[in-house]
Amino acid sequence: MNGTLIISGGGNAKATEIVDSIFLEHLKVNQVCLIPIAKTGQIKDYKNSVNWLFNKLNSLSAERINISLILDLQKVISINKNIALYFGGGNSYKLLKLIIDSGFNLKLKHFLDEGGVVYGTSARAVIMGENISTYIDDEYIEVNNQKNYNIEQGFSLIANFSLLTHYNKGDELKLLNYFKKHNNPVIAIPEGTALLVKNKKIKIIGSEGVYIFNKDMSKIFLPIDEFISTT
Repeated sequence: MNGTLIISGGGNAKATEIVDSIFLEHLKVNQVCLIPIAKTGQIKDYKNSVNWLFNKLNSLSAERINISLILDLQKVISINKNIALYFGGGNSYKLLKLIIDSGFNLKLKHFLDEGGVVYGTSARAVIMGENISTYIDDEYIEVNNQKNYNIEQGFSLIANFSLLTHYNKGDELKLLNYFKKHNNPVIAIPEGTALLVKNKKIKIIGSEGVYIFNKDMSKIFLPIDEFISTT
């Protein structure tokens, strides 16, 4: 991967200011393409997401950042490597199934291999890891069963780590449930914090550090500006 990948733990616009500013520093042109389909929403909701992202990024940028929208991944033939992709949060199971069924995962891999910039927050962050079953919101369980949104194998772009976003120190039960079925380590990312994956290195950015949990629930804390070893 020759591109830049930002994996955010989520949070509101105020919490993510540092991460968003670093994202803006990596833009090649002032064009960001939003892919909000992890959410179950109407067209008007997606348009509201465009307005939200426009206001969020332009409040931090000296130059105007333009936002476009992709809702149908099957219609995407190729991705301009100069734009940046921004994936919003929501249902990680839905997002992963739509990406794989449309073949967009292959286009995304090519985009990153060609030096593209991708920002994933919340659900989009989770699917970059080894396995997405670190956590699922109760509100999505019914629709996942109805629509067969059941793929759990992620894109494994962070070595063999899985990812837990929106991490709070009371989330150990989620991790215990994950480790009942899986052996690989999990990076727990709080809101306002992110991983910057660039030049085959993983750097912690944002407002606080991350925890790496192992199956025995032992954990390592890594502060901001530290690097995560992938060996």
